Amino acid sequence: AVPTIIDQRFPIDDIVVFADTATVQPAALTGGALPPRPAVQATVTDWEPGRMRIALDGAAAATSYLLVSETWYPDWHATVDGRDAPVHRADYAAIGVELPAGAKEVVLSFASPAYRRGRLVTLVATLLTLGLLASPLWWRRSPSHA
Repeated sequence: AVPTIIDQRFPIDDIVVFADTATVQPAALTGGALPPRPAVQATVTDWEPGRMRIALDGAAAATSYLLVSETWYPDWHATVDGRDAPVHRADYAAIGVELPAGAKEVVLSFASPAYRRGRLVTLVATLLTLGLLASPLWWRRSPSHA
């Protein structure tokens, strides 16, 4: 996928490349011509780390795909118009979401048990380190060691 995507001739604004293991079923290209671009404008309406809301203005007549310039990871989850939607790895490292005809809103959220555990381990390690660094001060100030 990478050599295809970085080729200067590749129409990066018109095509999304999925891995051969993806479960998407895009329409076949006929006669070597690209399908017409859907008349849909995507706008990020809300963003915070690990969560974004994307409004879709216009309506595609058929299934299309939204490419989001965010690093793909298996713990990204999407809803399209309130219904769960699969998140695919697209253009090698970005997020791709399948949009049914007429879709109006996509919500992406990141929920990772491993990330939450990592944050907890980091917090505990930081508190222990601060405690070890401060313990000589407490030790010297203790009345029993004066």
